[in-house]
Amino acid sequence: MSLSKNAKELAKAAGGSHATIEARTRIIMQLVNNLRFEQNVQIRTISQLREKNVENWLRNGREKGLSPRTLQNRLTAVRAVLVQAERYDTLSRLENTAKKVGFAGASRDGVRKPPSDEQLNRLLANVNHQGVRICLEMMNEFGLRQKESVMAAASLDKWLKDITSDRHGRFQLVQGSKGGRPREIWPNDPTKAAALVSRAIEYARQNGGKLIQGDLKQALGRFNREAASAGFKGLHSPHSLRYAFAQRTISRLLQQGWDKRLALSFASQVLGHGDGRGRWIDQVYSRC
Repeated sequence: MSLSKNAKELAKAAGGSHATIEARTRIIMQLVNNLRFEQNVQIRTISQLREKNVENWLRNGREKGLSPRTLQNRLTAVRAVLVQAERYDTLSRLENTAKKVGFAGASRDGVRKPPSDEQLNRLLANVNHQGVRICLEMMNEFGLRQKESVMAAASLDKWLKDITSDRHGRFQLVQGSKGGRPREIWPNDPTKAAALVSRAIEYARQNGGKLIQGDLKQALGRFNREAASAGFKGLHSPHSLRYAFAQRTISRLLQQGWDKRLALSFASQVLGHGDGRGRWIDQVYSRC
């Protein structure tokens, strides 16, 4: 078995959503290429990997200007495949690697800033493609990811039915969800949510049943280009709209008398992160 094949198998075996496995595999293949072409290390399996090989790779990335968070992600991916290879001795020797290489304490604070209502309206007014504008509005109102908003057209009729029949405006998201895990969306304003979904339905019907034409890859590419051209980039990238939704949700629940820990747990679930990541939601999404 080749090192590449072994690395890919272990990266997949470590589990997670499709996107997580894909990202982990990409990182591990970067390590494999570094071993072959820069370190000239000839090994056949990940179980033969030594801590100095990992440190050299990370140090090389640091010298090239990679951020501490990127280096931390690299180290996390390596640890995941080493667990699958049952190389716990190597794992233990990697415990101080971040400090040795110089990226210990990488911040997990949020790196986006939700636009104010005035900023959001100005940015949305710059979006020339109506379908892209609707997708951005749904990200803001429902906390959707980009892929979830772009793929929403097939579910819109069901969403509207659920929103209008439930006193909280709840509806279930399935299409495009990370890892294929369905989740309940709780709009902060059911009336506004119903109006937005109705508008999306009307547009999709006039646009061949889609919000953005093309296959998923083409639609996501069009979405990103149009959004960036309108000013949704940097601190105010489309992902910042999920921050805005999270902050509105947490604020609403606290005003209703919820305990902060429970409010954070609830927001985590609605965003699709599960109920055990409240502290992380507070650190990433709650910061302005």
